Amino acid sequence: MHPPESDLIYDWNRAGGAVFPARGVVELDDETLRDGLQSPSVKSPSIEHKLKLLHLMEALGIDSADIGLPGAGPHVVATVTRLAREIVDSGMKIRPNCAARTVAADIIPIIEISQKVGIPIEVSCFIGSSPIRQYAEDWDLDRMLRLSEDAVSLAVKEGLPVMYVTEDRSSPKPPASPSPTTTRSWDGTRSGRGREFTRRPSSKPGRRGTSGWPTASTRAFPRR
Repeated sequence: MHPPESDLIYDWNRAGGAVFPARGVVELDDETLRDGLQSPSVKSPSIEHKLKLLHLMEALGIDSADIGLPGAGPHVVATVTRLAREIVDSGMKIRPNCAARTVAADIIPIIEISQKVGIPIEVSCFIGSSPIRQYAEDWDLDRMLRLSEDAVSLAVKEGLPVMYVTEDRSSPKPPASPSPTTTRSWDGTRSGRGREFTRRPSSKPGRRGTSGWPTASTRAFPRR
């Protein structure tokens, strides 16, 4: 028997209460080279065109760019590696990040590319958090938290910064999905609303030699 629609889609219009705008520094993350290509009507540009787009982002002063999801296969690994190398060779200020599901198979290629090219690549890991997704995948909150913590810990252990995104956070009824208010920070404490989760890499040498990198930070963002 299927659950009622009211259990799958939460109506925030009936939640009540005041809504306060977020405060802080605004940064621009360009998704053209990843999410921007996810459409049946979009033709994937050549690597030369992607490199040109990357240089245009740099010229515009964009803070960071999603350069792909290398967990999708070898062809994406090759493209992401080329884009990351261009950032290094051209001395760009733009910071690269890569999308990843909260699974090791998506995160390990990012670690390997980062080490090969010699630049930290932020791991933009995401997990579908809506009741519909939970129902389809047969997930409960404990499993989602476990998947999230395992994924974030893997990236942080290798010294990479992490952006953690709970997709479709506008649908769930709180606290039915991971969020800055329900997710433990990875050092075992609880995070306050809107705060960054931070953790230093282990003082022991990493298995891939990245322990000398700066403090890894984990940013948690609900995705509307």
